[in-house]
Amino acid sequence: MKRVSLLMLLTFSALNSFSQVWQFVGPDSMPWRNVLQMDVRFVQGRHPHIGIATGRGLAANNGSGWRYVLPDFIGHPITTNEYYRSIHFSPWNDSIGFAGVDLIEPAFYEPGSSGGTIWNVHANRWGGAFQFGGGWVGHGVSLSFAFSPHQIGKVYSWIIDFYKTTNNGSSWQGRGPGLFYGSTFLVPDLASDSVLYAGLGRQAGGIYRSTNDGADWTLVRTFPFNNYPPRRYTDFFANGDTLLLAHSKFPSPYDSTSGIHLSTDRGATWLHVLKYVNVQCILRSKRMANQFFAAAEASIYRSTTAGLSWHQYISALPSMKTVDLREDPHSDTIYVATADSGVYKISLRTVDVASDKRIPLQFVLHQNYPNPFNPTTTIKFQIPNSSFVILKVFDLLGREVATLVNEEMKPGIYEKTLDGSALASGIYFYHLTAASFSQTKKFVLLR
Repeated sequence: MKRVSLLMLLTFSALNSFSQVWQFVGPDSMPWRNVLQMDVRFVQGRHPHIGIATGRGLAANNGSGWRYVLPDFIGHPITTNEYYRSIHFSPWNDSIGFAGVDLIEPAFYEPGSSGGTIWNVHANRWGGAFQFGGGWVGHGVSLSFAFSPHQIGKVYSWIIDFYKTTNNGSSWQGRGPGLFYGSTFLVPDLASDSVLYAGLGRQAGGIYRSTNDGADWTLVRTFPFNNYPPRRYTDFFANGDTLLLAHSKFPSPYDSTSGIHLSTDRGATWLHVLKYVNVQCILRSKRMANQFFAAAEASIYRSTTAGLSWHQYISALPSMKTVDLREDPHSDTIYVATADSGVYKISLRTVDVASDKRIPLQFVLHQNYPNPFNPTTTIKFQIPNSSFVILKVFDLLGREVATLVNEEMKPGIYEKTLDGSALASGIYFYHLTAASFSQTKKFVLLR
């Protein structure tokens, strides 16, 4: 009896000390864990059906283990000539899914012609392949599919150019080759049928809107999208007058456009509501209409004000490279896909009841906030195990101007404040050393 009581006590203590508990979902094969995009079909009372696209192919798990369904399943070897970029489940038909595939031009090692495939989800069998023309795609997230929230069977895709089907993929209508050369996002408006938004880079350069199911497009806002490496992470949400744009060029340092932008007048004016954060993707909750989540490097931010204000909600992600977020509408679980370590899930209940004494999973040095600053700024960092930690500030010439930490520290999440009252305006650097971890970030003192 004492042993059982002690075990329960230790379990309770562990849960509270490591409150933000991420559970690894898969894949179980290490080479397949570099995820590019994820989709999850949730059915109440049943195990979620998870699909991922990777550089090696497509994998899925319907609760009975992972299957590597394409290209392995159809019997030809994985080659460098194919790049499986996206996977999407139909919201109306359990037996249909779509995949975006780049066919690499061997002479240039660059994406060229693009195609799609229809998937029988239940049988894990692919067939009915179709291909959208040829031509140059670039490196954007151009192999995406979007499902109409207003008409069953209507699917949009941007494969080199804009395509549409009204019969769940049996036939497609397109605009013709080479018009915009791919999009960084393609999003239907939740409030209005036939209204779409697309992020177009290269020659186009901005957020575009169509009010006639993609037949014509008009510029809503000029914006510096880029379809070429380093990849800029971009996500978008549209619901009538409310538009949300998340943008960054992670893993590069943030720039003046990074973060989340909000419009409440259909794009006429914009507020930069979350600044100096490299946001990789956003998600609107299906359980609470005014609640949004955003993945930003090693954190998840949350808004309960329809995107107007944001706060850090989860500060220890399994990876800094989050590429997708999904929420189970039937429970309190969120799934994340990472670009280097697979898929994880977390119960939000453990986050909401958690104490502030969280043990991180990895070393992380966050960007300071605010930045630029005058005269004080906060630097946040995470230590997963006991380490001797040094946090110093240097000027542009490499001269040390401040030491914020120089001591042994226990695992945890810490914040240190720099008072720059005695410093001149200009560019500075802060450097964190802990165990084998070492990282430097730039910030600006602006009076």
